[in-house]
Amino acid sequence: MNKSEIFRNLARSQGLCDQWYSEWGRDLTDEELIEKALAGMHFLYHHNYPDADMIRGLFDRDFLNEHNFYIDQEVHLLNPAFGRKTMRMLLAGSCTGEIIFTDYAVGDVFLLHDSDVTIVCQGHSRVFVNLCGNAHAKIIQEDASTVYVYHKDNATFDYTGDIKIRE
Repeated sequence: MNKSEIFRNLARSQGLCDQWYSEWGRDLTDEELIEKALAGMHFLYHHNYPDADMIRGLFDRDFLNEHNFYIDQEVHLLNPAFGRKTMRMLLAGSCTGEIIFTDYAVGDVFLLHDSDVTIVCQGHSRVFVNLCGNAHAKIIQEDASTVYVYHKDNATFDYTGDIKIRE
C-alpha cells in the first residue's frame, strides 16, 4: 500500500466524509498529500490525525518544512506565510520555539501533540491559533493585532494582551 492509500484509509477510519474519500486519488504525490492536508487542516485538528510517528516515518523533514509543516524541532519563524502558498502551518510532535507575526501578516497555526511554542502577534497581524493534544502556547498580543485561540483536549495556553478565545 502506498502513502496515499495509507493516509486515505486511516482518514476514513477517523470519519473522513464520503465526498473527500471518493475524490481522494489512490496514488497522490507527497506534494499532493501536503496540499490535501492543508486543505483539510481542520479535519486533522479535530481528529488529532495523523500521529507524530506516522508523519516522522513517511516524510522527509526538509520537505515538510518547505510546506510549513514542522515536527519535533525548534522553530524560530518571522511571518512564516510570506512567500508561501498558504498561511497555514502545522507544528507536530514536540516542537518548541517562537513564531512572530508583524505588520499585516496573517497566520493559521495548528499546534498538535506535545508542541510548546511562543507566538508573538504585533502590528496589524491577524493570527488563528489552534491547539490540541497536549500542546501549549504562550501567546503575546500587542499593538492592533487580532488573535483567535481555539483549543481542545488537554491543550493549554497562557497569554498577554487582548485575545479572543473560542471553544
